[in-house]
Amino acid sequence: MKKKLLSFNLFFLGSLMLLILSSCSSSKEVSKKEKKAPTTTEEPKRVVKKRDQKQQIDIILGYLGNESIAKWKLKASDESSDDLHVIRFDEPWKQIYGVTGCNKFTAYYTKDDDNLLSISISRVSATELQCEKGGNESSFLGTLEGANEVREDGSTLSLLNNGQEVLVFERY
Repeated sequence: MKKKLLSFNLFFLGSLMLLILSSCSSSKEVSKKEKKAPTTTEEPKRVVKKRDQKQQIDIILGYLGNESIAKWKLKASDESSDDLHVIRFDEPWKQIYGVTGCNKFTAYYTKDDDNLLSISISRVSATELQCEKGGNESSFLGTLEGANEVREDGSTLSLLNNGQEVLVFERY
């Protein structure tokens, strides 16, 4: 008796699910037909404006920390002077946020209390979007992680590796 009741319940639940699914699919077909019906007045087409690089970088960096924190744009490096690399240092969290072309990255840093110019950058991680230009993002991140000294002079920020300037940023 229990087996018959169980099989009836399973049959009933299965039938109910099929009924629900078929009613959902038929309502979608009706709504598709309604959308395809010609209208007497045409709707205006949406115009999508492309953002320039500065707007895109500002939007991305808006998500990556406090807006009052200074942003730095790459001015020159030992390999290229790609102007899409932008970073910001978040002092309270000891993190570096930024963009490298089309990808976002983050890293942690520590400063030596005895030598204020000494810096150690670690745990660099980045998104892995495929970029149109290809670029040298991994090289930039490697150079950033290899920096062991930082100097700020007004509107210029320099990262050095063993006394040699490897990345130069200007205030953005």
